[in-house]
Amino acid sequence: MNGALLILLLGLIASTLQGVGAPEGRVEIDGIITSGEWEGSASIAFPYSEIHVLSDGTFLYLLLDIFGDTRADTADSFILFFDLDNDGRISLGTDLAYMPEGGRLLLGHYRSQSILGWEGVSLRSRVKAGFGTSMALGSTYPRYLFPHRIWEVAISLEELGIGPDDDLGFGLRVISGVPHLSYGNPFDFAHLIRGSLRGTGPFAIIGELDWIETSSLDRNSPEYTRSRAVALLKLPDGEWCTSFLVAQDILWTATHCLSNLPSGEVELEAVFNWEEGVEEAERESFLCDKVLASWPTPGAVWRANDWDVTLLRCRPGPLNSEGEHVQLPGERWGVLQLCDEAVVAREPIYLIHQNECWGSSPECKERRKLTDPGANPTKKISFGVIADPHFSEQLFTHDADTLGGSSGAPIFDPETGYVIGYHRGYIRGKGLNAATAIWEIKPVLEREGLWVILAHC
Repeated sequence: MNGALLILLLGLIASTLQGVGAPEGRVEIDGIITSGEWEGSASIAFPYSEIHVLSDGTFLYLLLDIFGDTRADTADSFILFFDLDNDGRISLGTDLAYMPEGGRLLLGHYRSQSILGWEGVSLRSRVKAGFGTSMALGSTYPRYLFPHRIWEVAISLEELGIGPDDDLGFGLRVISGVPHLSYGNPFDFAHLIRGSLRGTGPFAIIGELDWIETSSLDRNSPEYTRSRAVALLKLPDGEWCTSFLVAQDILWTATHCLSNLPSGEVELEAVFNWEEGVEEAERESFLCDKVLASWPTPGAVWRANDWDVTLLRCRPGPLNSEGEHVQLPGERWGVLQLCDEAVVAREPIYLIHQNECWGSSPECKERRKLTDPGANPTKKISFGVIADPHFSEQLFTHDADTLGGSSGAPIFDPETGYVIGYHRGYIRGKGLNAATAIWEIKPVLEREGLWVILAHC
């Protein structure tokens, strides 16, 4: 996969942190994860990575586990930065940052709101890079099975000038040379991980699902811009699926979402801007009532080699417009580009989908329908890697988190921004998701004369 550098904010989710005891000498800063070494640590999920945190009152221990970085190269690096006075902004001469140089950590202060000055090697803090698997942390396939970049870091609390009971705010910028992944911003102190080291309980774990609300993304990021063309597709029975625009007036979704529709009934509503924190009045709905193409046709008997794609033609709108701002949905929300790139094992991907919390917490045990009180399947972005690019005819597998309602979601190459596949569902017993690559279905679209009218690379 080639293309532009991916820039994402790391530290998009604020958390409440509580201290956790680490037996003295248990964590070895050697770049190797051994069984039990990080037991009891917090696991904080970020794009293509996890951070594991421990503290023993003398050091803050961090494991940077970058599962998206699946190739060893010399360009890998990071910047770890601390808001030591907890004021939410850069304080010159106070806030510190660290960066690896060989087997050492460079220590730096902020010289301005946009310049870090590296002043020399830290004599108290330590770092060691490694490259391997991290099976000791879990058995999730394939993230922990594939070799990937690991950093173990010990930051001296004395060097930071904080005590074991003080509050703490920190952020991280990670740079991966191959594949090109770059995320985090050392000059953005508005989205740091914040909390306290006091106490003996574990750090708070941010959820069981490694997805992020798209409304938490930087509004200028390419990921947020692409997310605008993704819509919640309302189904007559109160269910929903995910859909996305591939032309100004053409919507792509999964055919199995429409399997319960009566023959000929396709008056479906695509809702854009259904995001966390966005008022219902700010959403826009478009009527998509013509089936342009479908494999199989809605309501038909399924065959093993059906593509599970329906293309819907949408009318100008939005439905709640007074008439003076009527436009095609793509004119208002943008269009995604399909591309017939090859899918490769271990390559990072992300998908954007409409979903909510069901199954992820005691307060949200069952999937709700749109007609149920409180149902709010907001737009999410999930990060993962490709597992098996040739799982079966038409299917590849991936491990980005999804739930029911994610079907039809676009799967992106994070470096090019192109849609390289579409999500189809979960494979029971495998712990993986199934998707189809655009390069697989492109000949079908060409044969039907559709490829030329769809946005593509």
